[in-house]
Amino acid sequence: MHPVVHAVQTNATLIDEAWCEVFSTTPVRVTVSVDGPGEENASRVDWAGQPSTVRAMNGIDMLRRAGITFGMIAVVADLSPGAASRLYRFACELGCGYLGVNLAEKKGVYAGGQEPETGVIAFWEELAANWQADPRIRVRELDHAYTYIREDLSGAAAQRADRPLEPLPLVTWDGHFLPVGAELAGFCSSRYGPFTAGNVLDTPLAVLAARAQEVPWVAEAVAGITNCRKQCEYFAYCRGGQVANNGSKPIGTTSPRQQRKRANATTSPASSAGRNRSRDLSGVCGRAGKHDLPSILDHRRTPRLPYLTLPIHGLVGRRPLV
Repeated sequence: MHPVVHAVQTNATLIDEAWCEVFSTTPVRVTVSVDGPGEENASRVDWAGQPSTVRAMNGIDMLRRAGITFGMIAVVADLSPGAASRLYRFACELGCGYLGVNLAEKKGVYAGGQEPETGVIAFWEELAANWQADPRIRVRELDHAYTYIREDLSGAAAQRADRPLEPLPLVTWDGHFLPVGAELAGFCSSRYGPFTAGNVLDTPLAVLAARAQEVPWVAEAVAGITNCRKQCEYFAYCRGGQVANNGSKPIGTTSPRQQRKRANATTSPASSAGRNRSRDLSGVCGRAGKHDLPSILDHRRTPRLPYLTLPIHGLVGRRPLV
């Protein structure tokens, strides 16, 4: 009755034949979390602090032998030259169907990331160049960026902004339901308490989903996205961004860092017409104003997601990736 797609995100360490049987007989998308080859994945340890890479690779090998299609999401902290090439090559050799890249940020209680500007432009340019040279797998961020660029060049960006949002709801391991803002799982606020809209162990999921917007923090998140849609010139691109990454300044204001981003944007046009019509992609994260969630979190303000500056030569008219 509902167009729902089920997905599981796993570090793959516990995947065995029994899980492969589940994945083979149940319509669920499988995505593994692995940050790259060798030392690139060293920060993923188990509860005892021991390396998990060998077990993760064994689990991935089980998926391959069972013929189960899977995706890969990598958290990237190394933005040095060559890092994007190594990551893309590893993903191709792994045999995954698509690659998602999350750049490590100084975000929330996690201080291990880096400032967004450090090496970001060069990293995305290198990843884009690798994909263009060998587009055998999809890259989530490039799908999103290039599809937007094509629609913008064709004059369809306005229709993109009006499309319904996909909320990406989450059910946590202990049953808590987050209809939006999956990245808030496990966090709490002195104003709202735990970020949850109920628990599926106590209340049917359909009931929780139906009354989700009555939950105060969810209503505030939705109001923030509505503000983005009405007032932010970049909404067609970021579609409101991630709930925990929305800016905390009033709509229509920008920080000096954002102004530098816009001034330094280097999006390459495909033609003189494209040069006139393509917008710079810097600062494309939503600004949710007074309704955004960082103001109600009990930890320091989160920075915006790193932006994309990508070459678009030869992409006009290409078959859409998504």
